[in-house]
Amino acid sequence: MISVINRCMTTTHYNLIRITRTYGFLIMLGIVITLGYFLVPPADAGYQTMYVGEARSIYNSAWIGAVAALSSSLFLWPFGFYLLRGKISEDRERGVGSILASSPMNNFHYLLSKMISNFLTLAVMAGVLELAFIAMQYIRWEETQFVLSDYLLPYVWIVLPSLCVLATLTILFDIIPFMKGVIGNIVFFSMWTAISALSFSGVGTIDIFGSQFIFIEILNGVQQEFPTLSATNMNFGYQTAQSLLIFDWTGITWTKDHVTARLFWLLIGTFLFLISVLIFQRDSLLPLENRISARKTNAGLAQDRIRHQPEGIEAIHLQPVEGVRKYSFYYIVRSELRLMFRDVPIWWYGVGMILLLLTMFVPLSSTKIFLYFIWLWLIPLLAPIGAKEKMYRTEQLLFSNVPPYMQLFAVWLSGVFISFLITSGGTVQMIVGGDWGWLSAWITAVLFSPTLALAAGIWAGTRKLYEAIFVVWWIMGPVQNAPYLDFTGIQGNHLTYAYLLLTAGLAIAAMIGRKRQIHR
Repeated sequence: MISVINRCMTTTHYNLIRITRTYGFLIMLGIVITLGYFLVPPADAGYQTMYVGEARSIYNSAWIGAVAALSSSLFLWPFGFYLLRGKISEDRERGVGSILASSPMNNFHYLLSKMISNFLTLAVMAGVLELAFIAMQYIRWEETQFVLSDYLLPYVWIVLPSLCVLATLTILFDIIPFMKGVIGNIVFFSMWTAISALSFSGVGTIDIFGSQFIFIEILNGVQQEFPTLSATNMNFGYQTAQSLLIFDWTGITWTKDHVTARLFWLLIGTFLFLISVLIFQRDSLLPLENRISARKTNAGLAQDRIRHQPEGIEAIHLQPVEGVRKYSFYYIVRSELRLMFRDVPIWWYGVGMILLLLTMFVPLSSTKIFLYFIWLWLIPLLAPIGAKEKMYRTEQLLFSNVPPYMQLFAVWLSGVFISFLITSGGTVQMIVGGDWGWLSAWITAVLFSPTLALAAGIWAGTRKLYEAIFVVWWIMGPVQNAPYLDFTGIQGNHLTYAYLLLTAGLAIAAMIGRKRQIHR
């Protein structure tokens, strides 16, 4: 029993260290801290992130602790899922799966170590966000009295149960074969969107993020302070608000029923984990060719050894290739385009073509709706463009045969071309409608999105960082129309120069990352 616990702890420690020592994790922490800053705006900011009716509390520990808990529980879902999903697949791709498959660790212990390491990573990210919110209490300086329990209790009873379910989903989506790629991303994002909508609308009892629970507690405080105020909903996220009624909220009154309701989600996480254990197959850790070989009979294996046994090895003399190397930039770009479309399923093309045609022919008032989804539809193509060399371990082969910066520019140009092509339908509509201001915003977006994918992929070595950043950015910007985050210009915020400067900064970061790859 002790040896089993030691193996689980060792594997968990290895998984945790492997995650937290990546650039992607550090970048994500920086984004989380920045998110904490903007989620507690000053009184004269012109927007608010959480209020009930027309009232919000003074920025005391109780209110900021509730905002921190709701932000961690809600926004870490897309961040955490896209960052942590695929850890089992990574074991197979790195060659570690063959060792793990033959180890004495059973399926339950292996998946448990993965789930615990993912949960601890999410808990650390949520903890950093909590510290950022604590700092914001003193930066905003509306209330200086610090109450630790107002931060700690929501973190324990609201955030951690939600992250437990998320950690289990990162495992479940990685062991169901058809959920590993584009379909899994769509299913998860749709599920997260639906659960968020149900949770904030108050329909049903799905309150995994704790929004209904927090809303009821705040509503009680608002009604006690302003009996005549009609408050029927809680606004969370970017909302324009010039002036609000300010009151002093005393915080959440924790009861046995509240704790029991939150423990229910721990049971849900446990149930999903047990489902993962039941459907997980150990030989999925092996490469495909090893799985086929492992299922052969002993006679078949013997025949393979005889058939592949070399009779003799002759001396081979290699002659150096003389001449000057010539590179065709056209063929490099064409190869990168073929690689971008290689792993995309057939049905993706059909849906993408439908979205493109809809943006060209539907009424202009409805075009923007389809443009939202087109930018999401580009994620499977753009996410891997900076990480392919790391993902497939072809860095040395590639950089020794093609000029690294020429290949970098070819990858970027391929991403720009695809973004230009797929989003061009809406631009035709806008120009025909006389909205010339849209043209500059669209060109900027076409340059910005592939550059972000390239920089994120090079530094993180994985597609997941771009997926996490882009989805949350897309929600906060084009969907909720938060200022400075609408990179598409769909809502009319044409921040062309700002995003051109940001694109240039990302391009410099990508080149610095490529230089680091070359001289590593």
